[in-house]
Amino acid sequence: MYYDCHSHLDDIDRYGGWSAEKLLQKMDACGIERAVISSVRGIYADNPDDLALANETVGRAVGRYPERLDGSVCVNPKFPEASLREIEAYIARGPFVMVGEMCQFLQGWDKTEPGLGPIIERAQALEVPLMVHSSTEEHAVEILELCLEYPAAKFIMAHLGGMNRLYENIPRLIAQPRDNLWIDTSGACAFFAGYLERLIGSLGAGRVLFGVDMPLIEPAPLVLRIENLLVGKEEKECIASANLLGLLPGKR
Repeated sequence: MYYDCHSHLDDIDRYGGWSAEKLLQKMDACGIERAVISSVRGIYADNPDDLALANETVGRAVGRYPERLDGSVCVNPKFPEASLREIEAYIARGPFVMVGEMCQFLQGWDKTEPGLGPIIERAQALEVPLMVHSSTEEHAVEILELCLEYPAAKFIMAHLGGMNRLYENIPRLIAQPRDNLWIDTSGACAFFAGYLERLIGSLGAGRVLFGVDMPLIEPAPLVLRIENLLVGKEEKECIASANLLGLLPGKR
């Protein structure tokens, strides 16, 4: 079973437009059974109304395909009150299973943003993970620091912690392991030779989650990447789905 922890509905046509139906078509073509999705609109939202509209769109998709899609609620620390309302509506009282993807450089915040702490604390209380984008050294360092500041929270660092700078960030992740941090495989960086294997070899397969990042990334090559990992069957199963199932409330 493949359970994608990181993909999106492109509800503002920024990347060519990806509906729930197109997402499922791609999943079916390469054997992905389930996916956790968030909204492109929500990641780019610069006001609370767009944030709410984005989560409504994902909520409708999850309602149509509850056996295939799970929701991740979009938040923005710049709008802490609105973000907390969205968490209450879609996680505390609703079916969503994750917070994020939170994207620092698109949303204009860093870890000193006053509205960030309440979001992390609420996710922690609800026992749901927070997915945070990481494509630079600064992003990776901040997430590692947040893991120490909020040891009871569960963080997912997207994109293997560094997109095109894996040669810096993989050694950093290996040198600073965190018990409350998981790394997802999403993005083209997963195809860089040897880095994913090095991460698994040092941190263990239990810290790695299968993620795609549709519509930016085609899913089929990433499934093949996991299939061809030079690790055992049990480790592949952990990465493909078991680790995520263990992280998400109600999925264990």
